[in-house]
Amino acid sequence: MSGVQPCNTVQGIEKLVSELKMPKTDLQGLDKGELSTVTLSWEKMKDKNWFQDTDIFRCTAQQSEVDFLVHSVIHHSSRPTLENVISILLINQEPLVSMMFKRKDDWPFPEYLGSCGRLAIFEYIGPSIAAHYSSSWPLRAYFAVQLLQLAKRFSKPDKTGLVIYPTDWTAHNFAVDEENRVYLVDLEGIILVNQSIIREKKAPGWDTYYTADRFGCTNCFSFSTADLCTHAESDHNYHGVCGGLLAPQPYSPGLAGGLLHSVPRNILARHPLLPRLLDECWKSSKPGGREEAADLIIEILRSELVDLDLQNLT
Repeated sequence: MSGVQPCNTVQGIEKLVSELKMPKTDLQGLDKGELSTVTLSWEKMKDKNWFQDTDIFRCTAQQSEVDFLVHSVIHHSSRPTLENVISILLINQEPLVSMMFKRKDDWPFPEYLGSCGRLAIFEYIGPSIAAHYSSSWPLRAYFAVQLLQLAKRFSKPDKTGLVIYPTDWTAHNFAVDEENRVYLVDLEGIILVNQSIIREKKAPGWDTYYTADRFGCTNCFSFSTADLCTHAESDHNYHGVCGGLLAPQPYSPGLAGGLLHSVPRNILARHPLLPRLLDECWKSSKPGGREEAADLIIEILRSELVDLDLQNLT
């Protein structure tokens, strides 16, 4: 067709960066010798629906969150440019999550190594938790402890005020390395919530503990993005790990009986409340009930793992 100009993606991204780029003058990173002099303007980004639709900016995004993202990314060993940041935001957020929450800071995510076009390269962690379905019960109990601790860590704000809400709690999204450490390896469906902003705004209902109610879906994991975005506390992650992985009838396929299936009789004799706690961690509707059950499950499982060589369990 005459008059139609071909689309030049490179020029389009460069033009977008020139519109969004702005100077940055704070001292973030000074202690590590990683000062940043540029960032992207959230005021301009939020006028473009493409960015507001990404999971990491879906909730309570502010300039400080954009600054944290840009600072983390441009100081990553793969040395992305602002053009790379924009491109990744528009295509797949997984590399950004890995660069924001780094392995060296003890986050349970795979290390991002770099990209070529739409291909993103991450380190290989190991087989999924689903591959350990027939492993010994102590090893599976060790995985369960780590998963519950992961849910707890994700639910508490880090130094930036951000809380991490994964939205796909299936066994194939978690992998285990050679030392039996558990990692979340699918970073695509992660919602970031700035709870500091929620506490500052104090909108109606902000301090009501949000309990995931499954929205009438008895055999699947469901959630409300709007509720996650407007409450300072939620049991979303506990519902995800218990309902998706640990429950006797988990949402996750390939885990019949749950990750803790076939509990040894001697352990049930010592801890007769364990089945009920697993059920409460999955189904409780009491504010804070899932978290309370998770803490007690961790305590029970830890007591059974004392004196075991956890890194060499099979």
